[in-house]
Amino acid sequence: MSYKKILNLFIVLSVIAIVSGYILFYPEQLGICMRDTDDDICGAPLARNIGEPLVLGAIPLSLVFLLLRFLPPQYFSAWLKFGTWYIPLATAAIIWAPVSGGDLFSFDKESVTWFFSGLYVIVCVVIILIKFVAGRMRGLPPPLIKGD
Repeated sequence: MSYKKILNLFIVLSVIAIVSGYILFYPEQLGICMRDTDDDICGAPLARNIGEPLVLGAIPLSLVFLLLRFLPPQYFSAWLKFGTWYIPLATAAIIWAPVSGGDLFSFDKESVTWFFSGLYVIVCVVIILIKFVAGRMRGLPPPLIKGD
């Protein structure tokens, strides 16, 4: 499977994660649940445990996947070396984080998700820039941003 097909799949999966997370995070606003229900399916535990991390974590993923989709395969292979270990570790940290922090210096699920999402974007941009500079130093032309 070509790297563009893999990235297309990743983009579709991350958009599905964003939509699913949004549905889980805002079920009352979408008319799925009534506002005055005590049901755990529509309550805060599901929204804070699954919905919020899905939305906050999948948005940076989809943006990086979309960017990589239009760059040459060397950029994807450089990202893949980072993404294959970072995404599972960040996901595990988000899963193990408590839903709400106890004090000012403790991390809750939302702050852990924001931290790892921001770090992911920063590191991915650095990887792309390093690959770009390395290519320019070897005399390669800059990548043309183009589709299939």
